[in-house]
Amino acid sequence: MAFNIDMTKPVVYVGEQKDFFGYKVLQYSSGTNKGIIATAPLWQNGSGAICKSHQNQTFRCTNPQVFISILHINHTKNKEI
Repeated sequence: MAFNIDMTKPVVYVGEQKDFFGYKVLQYSSGTNKGIIATAPLWQNGSGAICKSHQNQTFRCTNPQVFISILHINHTKNKEI
């Protein structure tokens, strides 16, 4: 599977086929940080991973339960229903 994001300066990332590396690929931008995130849903016997690109053109994969936090926008404390 291949995704063409930058045709002028292509970078190829390779992961393990058995991990389904690249099942989903996303571009992200957060402030001055930009990059690519790829999933590997079968990484570590099926626990899954999210892999993030780094400046040295490598991917580092981590179990998503370890580092992902979600910011809730428009969340109100003590809201009565």
